[in-house]
Amino acid sequence: GRAGGSPAAGPKPQISSGAKDGEASPTNANGGCDDGRASLWFWAPRSSCGAFRARRVMVPSGRAWRPKAIDAELGVAPLEVLDLVPLNSPGGAAAERKEEVPPRPPFCLVNGSHHAVVFKSVPLVRFEPVPAGTVAGCGSAQRPVICPEAVQFLQGLSAPIRVVAFVGPGRCGKSSTLSRLAEDDFQVLASMSERCAGGRGGEVLEVGGGEKGMNSQLVKGADRQVQECNKFPVSHDAEPMTAGVDFAALPHPTPGEGTVLFLDCEGSDNPCTDNTANYRAITTLVLSLACQVVVCAFGSCQESNLEDLSATLAARELIRGEGAERCTQDTKLCMLVIACRFRALNDAYFESQVLADKEGQPSRNETRDLIRKAFPHRCLRTLPHTSEEEEYKEAVQRLRQEFLDGSVPIRADGMPLNGVQLCDVLQTLADQIARLGLVEP
Repeated sequence: GRAGGSPAAGPKPQISSGAKDGEASPTNANGGCDDGRASLWFWAPRSSCGAFRARRVMVPSGRAWRPKAIDAELGVAPLEVLDLVPLNSPGGAAAERKEEVPPRPPFCLVNGSHHAVVFKSVPLVRFEPVPAGTVAGCGSAQRPVICPEAVQFLQGLSAPIRVVAFVGPGRCGKSSTLSRLAEDDFQVLASMSERCAGGRGGEVLEVGGGEKGMNSQLVKGADRQVQECNKFPVSHDAEPMTAGVDFAALPHPTPGEGTVLFLDCEGSDNPCTDNTANYRAITTLVLSLACQVVVCAFGSCQESNLEDLSATLAARELIRGEGAERCTQDTKLCMLVIACRFRALNDAYFESQVLADKEGQPSRNETRDLIRKAFPHRCLRTLPHTSEEEEYKEAVQRLRQEFLDGSVPIRADGMPLNGVQLCDVLQTLADQIARLGLVEP
């Protein structure tokens, strides 16, 4: 599905009636909103089967809702509410006159209103000091740990699972870009809310991705609000915002094809970072796991992007050689130039200029040869500056669709992993990296 635009063509998801596993509260012919209630729509895994569903929870209106209180009502821990996006205008056009978007927290929900819930990203990897009395490889003072929130969420996912990881220099726009790429399919939620408001209450979307043939438009002002919802922390300051790895989950656009995880990794080459060794540990972990690695650069491709990637590939081989469980899917490489300053940066340029051997420079050629062998499937993509609003929005939509459609399930021994198995692989990789103590070369 596509955020902020009309859904793409494809098979239509199944619909079921009635509430299942807390997906929807019983409703009346008016969508259940004529007795002081508001509807909150959101994407989340269903505990009974581990697949994403569009779900609805009805809450009392006419009171101020703090995000923590909404979290408790929705019952989808460890997910935490970031914002609410309006899907309808109760009372018609008059309701739009005073306010185009709902207020920031606390949220004051209007009787009969429908809102899409936007969740924050979930922490996946953090670093902790090595316990006293233990010795980490290479004298490292910190070790990676898999966050309990991630384990709680991931263990509820069924196979298949796809992982798209964003790596690269700090403060180059990874988190901002991912917040746009990982937007929820609000158009599907708007379509579902229209059905309930039209007297077909109690219907629940059974599979994820995007309901086809729908042309619902978000309520006035909501599209602007969507652009302000950053699932991944962002700022305009020089200090790094991402520490470790965070992720957001989306349903794959094809019914029955599971979940896509977008990973936002702590950046490299930032003098403000707490520990430069953490970057190598993070990239080694995600390159051992991801089905697609997106190496980000700001403005243009840099030699340092290739050097970082080559060093991480060497570290990955060290992990594999030490017996860590190996994921068997082919990993794709995408070089993504954010706020691209030049024209004609494309696949041909990537192959003939960036990755081409340089005469008389064996060290640089070795770097390029390692990358070419590790990633037989590779591409170069660009995004314009965010000031070019329409061009940027269209480019993001194309990139999102490419990542969703082109991602492949993570596998071990040829079999797609479910969430429990993925957690086991993550823990094995983290333990192995902690023992070896990977540091910056």
